[in-house]
Amino acid sequence: MKRILFACLALAAFSGLALAQSFVVGPAVDTVIVAPGQRAIIITWTESTPAVTNFNVYRGTSPGGENYVTPIASVSGTVLVFPDFTGVPGTNYCYIVTSVLVVESAPSNEVCGTIPVPPNPPFLNPLIIK
Repeated sequence: MKRILFACLALAAFSGLALAQSFVVGPAVDTVIVAPGQRAIIITWTESTPAVTNFNVYRGTSPGGENYVTPIASVSGTVLVFPDFTGVPGTNYCYIVTSVLVVESAPSNEVCGTIPVPPNPPFLNPLIIK
């Protein structure tokens, strides 16, 4: 009898996890903003699952190249924007976002953007400055 009860509890716990995971839907990434003169890429998304605890943001340097092991940021479930100030100008970055509510959702759609390289300052010849 104890073995049957244990097996039922184990199955219920497993089913609950599977049920919870199937209801956590990844967010839809809406935009990637690269403002001229700014050293940031700003991504925004729409929450797909109510009451998520947080969102994980992943980044890669090529489409499909995101590192799913370690997010570059984890923001509160009430935050729907992430400004990435850690990028290098001229480098292309691709982002995906996941929702977390007990378990992590499948990834969102991917968005990519490049931080513009700032123009070189004008060269001043010290010989002609008076």
